[in-house]
Parts: sequence; C-alpha cells; structure tokens
Amino acid sequence: MDEKDKLTILNFAYDYLFGSLWWGAERFIRERFEDWQKSKSERERKGHPLLSLCETLSSSLCDEIPMLVGTSVKGKAPKDALLIHVSNDHLTDFSTQTESHLIFAEDLLFHSENRNKENNPVSSVWDRRRIWPNWGKTHSDEEEVAKIRAYLDERKETAVQNRGINKWAKST
Repeated sequence: MDEKDKLTILNFAYDYLFGSLWWGAERFIRERFEDWQKSKSERERKGHPLLSLCETLSSSLCDEIPMLVGTSVKGKAPKDALLIHVSNDHLTDFSTQTESHLIFAEDLLFHSENRNKENNPVSSVWDRRRIWPNWGKTHSDEEEVAKIRAYLDERKETAVQNRGINKWAKST
C-alpha cells in the first residue's frame, strides 16, 4: 500500500481532528516525550489519554498532529485545569503539560509486526499500536470543545492552526 492509499484511509477512517480522544501506549509516550513522567513501569500503566488539537486534515503522513497528554485526576483538581471525560466515569486532566506534543499522521496507522513466544503475531492492541482511538468515547462533546478552546485562548495558544508546537504562557 502506497502513501496515497494510507493517507486516504487516515482521512476517511479516523477522526483525529480537534477534540478527538485517543490513547497512546506508555512505551510510545516515553519514547516520544523525553520529559514525560516515569513514576510507574510500563507493566503497571499501559497508556495515556491523548486529546487532539489538529484543525485540518493531513496532506502527508509526515504531517504533525498536536495533542495534549492527559493524566488521571487524583484528589481535587486545580481550578484552572482542563478536565475532560475520556469515558463516562474517567475524568482526565489535560493541563499538566506546558505544551502539546506532536504525533505524526503515520503514527495513527502504525501496526507493529511484534510476535509472541510462539512466533504468532501479537493480538493485543497495546502491543500492536502506538496510538489508537479511544473507542469508549471518540470525541469531546460540544461543551468540552468550547472548554478546550477557552483553555487554549486563555493561555494565548498560537500554533494550533498551523500544526506547530503549541507553547503557551498564562496571561499575567
């Protein structure tokens, strides 16, 4: 399958636009983001929720898709936290990072050729994919999308429109 076919699949089979929810494998998050927290082993934590900030469809598999990495809410969340439900009972804080991280369009399609001890292809999505849709809830609702936009505007976020790294500083 060539890049054009893969791009067609990506743009028509996946909703990766603003507000869509994903999961990233712990090993992928650690590999891609050097400063990511390393408090638990990969065996204890399989992955993290991701929130897409991408505004336009990809025109290449090398396009960057900005995403925020989420962490579970433990105790009382800060007043200015960006809290999104990634499922009915799982509230996630997407405000712990100071910038969004870049995922490449190709990452959304990646399937490994990993094999188990019997030399059969692995069947677990955790072992085959780096990133995959959050099947329980694939997209933020309208109220959450408005909250995300307000959160980014409040921090003078500037690069969502052009797929750049989204560094922001809180208004003073």
